[in-house]
Amino acid sequence: MRNKEKFVFYLETFLLTVSFVLVIVVLSSFLVRSSRKTVYARDLTNLVCLSENVAETTKAADSLEELYELLNENGNASYEGEKIVVTYDEELKPAKDGRYRLTVSYQIEDEMVTADIDASVKDTVIYELELAQYKGGTE
Repeated sequence: MRNKEKFVFYLETFLLTVSFVLVIVVLSSFLVRSSRKTVYARDLTNLVCLSENVAETTKAADSLEELYELLNENGNASYEGEKIVVTYDEELKPAKDGRYRLTVSYQIEDEMVTADIDASVKDTVIYELELAQYKGGTE
């Protein structure tokens, strides 16, 4: 009878230990997922803010070259074909090799300016913004 009691004790201890390990694993996975979502939310918020700033600057420019001059701070802008690439660090300051990358395509057709802004982190586009503005005057 004594051996059976020992076996039951060890079995209960083992099952309790396994249960605790499973609870720890599940809770850890929740923490990891919430941490990832927090980073994504921060990146999205920062990219929306930067995209809005670039959109306002785009509205003020009359040409691709002028847009480049307005966006280029501390060498953080460069041409990529017909597009301008602007980078910022995590503190939203201009940086040559920043975490945040905004690619701006800018076209003018018949006094209508259109621009597409792709905001990305590590070559993954997270936010896209399209804008259009009529630059013609009233006579």
